[in-house]
Amino acid sequence: KVKDPFGAPLPAKVQVRCEGPCPVKWSSYERFMELEPQADDLAALAYVPPQGSATLTVPPGNYRVSVTRGPEWSAWPDTFPLLGAPVDLSAQDATLEATLAHVVDTTGWMSADLHVHAVNSADAQPTNESRVLAFAAEGVDVLVSTDHEWVTDYTPVIQKLGAQSVLASVIGCEVSPTWGHHNLF
Repeated sequence: KVKDPFGAPLPAKVQVRCEGPCPVKWSSYERFMELEPQADDLAALAYVPPQGSATLTVPPGNYRVSVTRGPEWSAWPDTFPLLGAPVDLSAQDATLEATLAHVVDTTGWMSADLHVHAVNSADAQPTNESRVLAFAAEGVDVLVSTDHEWVTDYTPVIQKLGAQSVLASVIGCEVSPTWGHHNLF
């Protein structure tokens, strides 16, 4: 569960890392997860939706868990370096509650990614839903779609996930003629 200091739920990124070698390396199944490559000590990665809660399943064992929400927010646990909080799941399940604070004042500023590919683009695998969850979890304000030769609108996905209070979308397209790439939005 992820919340701000006032108890409001937050989207966030949760990383669960193995204390020692992971029994199954991420690289052996990453292609089925539609995610970018990750380190082999990563047992699970989840993007918590704006409702502030997610469930992760990992084999029994000892792990370290960290929760983040991009560069404007504190991390959990609030240690440096961010190694994660130890969690013993060898005998029973656990519920963690992370509180993240907005620590960088960005009044008058917006963050945006003006070149985003997802499943509609021939060179990307992540679903539109996973893209929206990832950008909301990282604290990005504006997501601009630029799939190759495909006009993608993330707005219906943002609304379905209840993320419209934390993420906006601009419709775009990357046109790829025989020479160069041109982004239009």
